[in-house]
Amino acid sequence: MYLTFRKIALTASIAGLLILIAILVYTYNTAVYTASFDSRVFKAGLAGTVEVLDPASITQQGEKLLASAMYEGLVYFDEKSSNIKPLLAKSWQYSRDGKTMTIKLKKSIVFHNQQPVTASKVKEAWEKSFLNNKDESATGLFFSVQGAQERLNDGHSPVGIEAVDDLTLKISFAQPNSAFLYMLCNPIFWVYDAGQEKEGLPSGTGPFILQNNQDNKKILLTANPNYHRGSPVIPALEFVVFEDEETAWQDYLKGDLDYLNAVPLAEIKNIKADQQLKKRFIEEPLLEIYALGLNMNKEPFAGDYMLRRAINYGIDRSQIVEDVFADGYRTNKAIIPPEIKGYSSEMPGYIFDPAKAAQLLEEAGYPNGQGLPVVNLSYNSDEGHQLAAEHIAQQLLPLGINLQLQPM
Repeated sequence: MYLTFRKIALTASIAGLLILIAILVYTYNTAVYTASFDSRVFKAGLAGTVEVLDPASITQQGEKLLASAMYEGLVYFDEKSSNIKPLLAKSWQYSRDGKTMTIKLKKSIVFHNQQPVTASKVKEAWEKSFLNNKDESATGLFFSVQGAQERLNDGHSPVGIEAVDDLTLKISFAQPNSAFLYMLCNPIFWVYDAGQEKEGLPSGTGPFILQNNQDNKKILLTANPNYHRGSPVIPALEFVVFEDEETAWQDYLKGDLDYLNAVPLAEIKNIKADQQLKKRFIEEPLLEIYALGLNMNKEPFAGDYMLRRAINYGIDRSQIVEDVFADGYRTNKAIIPPEIKGYSSEMPGYIFDPAKAAQLLEEAGYPNGQGLPVVNLSYNSDEGHQLAAEHIAQQLLPLGINLQLQPM
């Protein structure tokens, strides 16, 4: 089952769009904003978990959003054109055999601590993030780099990342990797001064500078006057972190927040029906998918293609999108979101066909689910995941497929 995300957020005014960092910075010279933000802090609510802000350790979506105000990578993915564009890098070039990549850095960019950004600083930050990151999927992005697996195993083997000079970085691959340029957009490749810290965090190059961090609950940032793309139009930005969306939503309604990154799913239809709130409501495609994974290494799914297909045909994705996610998602046929190059609407996929599901279930040796053991479905324990899991269980039950829901 594949669904693609849409970004859902609320602003206190049209000027609140500026809180989306890409708009705030990358179009700073044409942005329209309210004069009152010249003299007061812009308050952004984050509903979710923020445990760490160090680029080497972040995993949660809220952490990435907040940290992206302070840190940057060499390149970024432009969603409008679906192309990679330079950020700290000036240019890049692969060798003819595809086994090396040379990146030229822009001149005169400095970290928040005023130290220059150099190729050796990039190398140092990357290697620190590689060894300290807690997200295995992110750590794996390094494995195409020559010697990376050995460095992870022993902590000292040389890695194919070389600072040729102050503004030239050379990456050597064990095998050609044309996708590495896209991988550089991941936070594990963000650049920071690994040797300098403030409030326990290394200095970045982003549009905002950390001023105060109250246990990752309230984080105050101020505009970077030396930002290489121009100083942001908002002088001060405070992130307020909420454990649940409902509390954040109530604070937004009271006028305590200028922006909220997520709202309770139950409120979305009401927001769209409200003449004022719907003007502030933001929906944009996210390059992410929501998928249901089947453990093919364990029974009953191991080696049972018919059973796996039966479950796919037995799930009504459109109903889940409408009833659970208030049309904030779209059904998808494959693991690639439509906004990514390589996606094709002709990709084969599954539709909701309970009759087909019942037929395949019988072919798998479980007519009407007879003989099929109870299947465990583990899910993240927030509101949206729980409701989605409950809908999936309800949809599969008429086929004789019983799910045991297990929050994580």
